[in-house]
Amino acid sequence: MLNPPPDTAFAPPPTNDVVVAEMNRQREATARVMLEAAKLAQSYGELQSVLGEMKNVARNNALLNVRLATNEQRVVEFSRELQKLSAPPLPATNDVPAFSPETPAPLKP
Repeated sequence: MLNPPPDTAFAPPPTNDVVVAEMNRQREATARVMLEAAKLAQSYGELQSVLGEMKNVARNNALLNVRLATNEQRVVEFSRELQKLSAPPLPATNDVPAFSPETPAPLKP
């Protein structure tokens, strides 16, 4: 054996049109997959941003609800205090109030 058998690792790749066409098809498919992966990554980033904003809105809404409830309670308390201040005081006993004469109106001639 003067010529050793050809080693497939060192054999030149086949160059027929079918192999070249398949490589081009796979290259294009890989490019499409990479493009879709980039779009997906961008969409994921946008989704994370929107979720962060929604979290802030929910937190602010909860804080506003607490403040609203507190203010409503204060209004109720102020209303009660106002009613207490505007109600006439009840007499402490059954005593008749003391007579206080009013100044008579001047007589007309």
